[in-house]
Amino acid sequence: MINLDTTLLDDVSNGDSDFKLLLLGMIKEELISSLPEMIFCYEKGDFTGLHTLSHKLKTTLGYAQNQNIVELNTFIEHNSKLILPDPLVYEYLVQMNKLLPGYIEGLENLASNL
Repeated sequence: MINLDTTLLDDVSNGDSDFKLLLLGMIKEELISSLPEMIFCYEKGDFTGLHTLSHKLKTTLGYAQNQNIVELNTFIEHNSKLILPDPLVYEYLVQMNKLLPGYIEGLENLASNL
């Protein structure tokens, strides 16, 4: 499990545990679906699609932040706008994918403690 900063999630949910639980579920589903799609976009050369997904994920990650994942996604977002993106983009996608289980576990842990 990795550490998550839930300051924004706490502010948005305003103490409503049911709403917080709903948001945690949405964050989890967004991550589970977005990362494989981002990798697929990179592999087929759809860097516009990759940039769009990464940009959208930035907002989602803001609700339950992990510094490592946020930094990786920020690099991917900024460097996927290029016609030939930095080769590190794919490596960072792989790193995000490796961190995903710990992030999901952190979300599930938060949800189970509500």
